[in-house]
Amino acid sequence: MKRLILFLALAVSAWTFAANENTGTTATSHFTYTVYGDVPDVKPTFAEEHPLGTVVTAKWNTFLANYTRTYDVEVGMADQGTELRKPAVFKAVERANRYIKRAVKNGEMSAEDAVEKMTHILDCANIICFEDHTEDFEAAARHAKTGEDVVALFEHVELLKN
Repeated sequence: MKRLILFLALAVSAWTFAANENTGTTATSHFTYTVYGDVPDVKPTFAEEHPLGTVVTAKWNTFLANYTRTYDVEVGMADQGTELRKPAVFKAVERANRYIKRAVKNGEMSAEDAVEKMTHILDCANIICFEDHTEDFEAAARHAKTGEDVVALFEHVELLKN
């Protein structure tokens, strides 16, 4: 009987805590990063075309080059392996990319707005890639489950030119 009462008390307290929890990922978070010089621009060997145009294509290819590293594997079934730098940020940017492309395709967002949002997201991601203390941002990126959440997260990132 005591176990049942204890179990019910724990269940009610957990439910009360979950009901009062703020689930907004970016409600109070604001991130600021300093940019020294220009945002990095990498010329990859094989460029991948982005449907939003040449400006986003250049930044997208820089993003892919910065965040992925392919290496040869000696043991196992595959010939190559891929390593991601800051996987939470990488996956969040991919979610935002899918969301923005779908919104443009469905007519929910204009192409100009999409280019502006995607350019800001990719600039931020390319700067964050080389920053040291980004644990808070990576945790926020991990909690941003939808493309809308990721776009809102990156709207709270400010890049300061130095």
